[in-house]
Amino acid sequence: MGKMKLTLKLGGALLIFAALSGCYPKGKDESKTASEGGELGNGTFTYACGPLSDAFCVVDADKPAASADQSVPFPVVATGSRFTMTYKSDEPPASPFWVTVLAPEFFTATEEGKYLIARLHGFAALGGPEGDGGLEDLTHLEIADPVALRFSQEDTSGNINGSFGGLDVAVSSALHRFRVAPVDAADGLLAGALPCSWTTSDASVVAITTDVASNVIEVSFGKAGTATLGATLGDLSGEVQVTVKP
Repeated sequence: MGKMKLTLKLGGALLIFAALSGCYPKGKDESKTASEGGELGNGTFTYACGPLSDAFCVVDADKPAASADQSVPFPVVATGSRFTMTYKSDEPPASPFWVTVLAPEFFTATEEGKYLIARLHGFAALGGPEGDGGLEDLTHLEIADPVALRFSQEDTSGNINGSFGGLDVAVSSALHRFRVAPVDAADGLLAGALPCSWTTSDASVVAITTDVASNVIEVSFGKAGTATLGATLGDLSGEVQVTVKP
């Protein structure tokens, strides 16, 4: 098969198509973290990437999925999303503990504290526990309501040719990746894992070849024609129309 051409058209009001190089993941790395010292100066809090569909995940060391990394403050998390937060004291024994929920109207702990679910937008405190069950530090995390979805895509050969706002573009690979992420009212990417699902209207034209519960999928292109890729992330949904030309 020679070079194929794609026409990508966007559907749905709540959809933005990103054409920024920093938004093109090549896989998932759930070890993504961001760390900050506690507000009382007694230890360190660490945010870790949530399961499977967290937009904070990165794909390799020099390409963050968002602007956040270990050297910047905690990401803003999406209302309804799931993530992990730990605390490590500066005093020995320096073993990390799951954080303590101090504002249950904002956060719910699940699986014995392994995951937190953000319940309400705003700023809320999380506690840094001591080994004996007390608290020795605290931090605050911002929660924001997701209001739109941002789509980005990548030719898996790494060859991006042109913008993708409905223009014809030539790609040099039969494989492609699409990514969807939630954004807030200021168009900032939000962290935390939200329930995710992808669909294709015609798998003979565009087939999804990876886990549809991930916010990053890989697709393969088949026969010439038009198919619609749909994505649902939390309570938001959007779609991308893909036309494959011989």
